[in-house]
Amino acid sequence: MAMYFRNIFHKRNFLSRVKKNNVKQRKENLAVLYLVTADSSLWKMAKKEIYKDRIHLSKMNICGISTVGYTLLKVALDIQEKSSNISINNLCDKYLIPKDVYQLVLTAVQIGREGYKAIDCVDKKIKDEENEDGEKQNV
Repeated sequence: MAMYFRNIFHKRNFLSRVKKNNVKQRKENLAVLYLVTADSSLWKMAKKEIYKDRIHLSKMNICGISTVGYTLLKVALDIQEKSSNISINNLCDKYLIPKDVYQLVLTAVQIGREGYKAIDCVDKKIKDEENEDGEKQNV
């Protein structure tokens, strides 16, 4: 399954943060990071609550957060705290969970299962594209 990114900013924020970490992160933490970087306002709030190896989601002030941001936060909390704010039934409801949010959740689940293995395929693809661009410029 290919990794889905909401937009270029999501991709940049997520991958740059993963690369900045000096300590190898747990799969769950990577999945949470993926979800919170998908929404710019959520990411802005989450950055203030990063301590060592974890984002303390429960400490976040979510005043003014969008519906999408709230949904992503609840899924991230489910992953982090092993809770069940969002049910499988909720995910199946296309009127409740938009398609792009559904794709983000599925990708977060993939990261939660595979960890860096899921991310490495994207990182490798980016490096390959950079090499191709470099080769084209050198010709």
